[in-house]
Amino acid sequence: MAKKRTTKQIAGTKQPSKQIGSSIRQLSWERRFNELKAFKKECGHCDVPLAYTPNPALGHWVSYTRHAKKLGKCADEKVLRLDALGFCWDRKAVITAASWEQRINDLKLFKIQHGHCNVLGVYKPNPALGIWVANLRRAKKQGAIKEEKILILDALGFCWERYDMSIRPKKRR
Repeated sequence: MAKKRTTKQIAGTKQPSKQIGSSIRQLSWERRFNELKAFKKECGHCDVPLAYTPNPALGHWVSYTRHAKKLGKCADEKVLRLDALGFCWDRKAVITAASWEQRINDLKLFKIQHGHCNVLGVYKPNPALGIWVANLRRAKKQGAIKEEKILILDALGFCWERYDMSIRPKKRR
């Protein structure tokens, strides 16, 4: 009777199937981690929205990673690397004081340039501002933004609904 095989032939060497799967998962994790580093470099934070159009897989990976940590299924080494990058484990705590000041200044500049605060979620000249605005709108709906910040934004004329038609210029006939 033939002995049951527990290994796969790969590139001329034998590796246990578990090792292969683990290696592939680690490579996938490293790829997403590097994508997250690039996102942070561009946007100034690690809070990738779930529906991040330029890279939907990254948004899903960030969400999955937060969930895996809650379940205790995220390796300590990975947690430390994400912490060092500034990864925010608590979705409700994404609006930090430093990013708040930066983004509020960006919003004021946007208002000077455009005459309103109706920033779309995908704003090419400043992607971080668009994402921040989308996160603010979501946070307010979830009751996860402090009243003092709501008052500051209201005073600027911030649009809490995405496509506030009242601020668009009327068409001339």
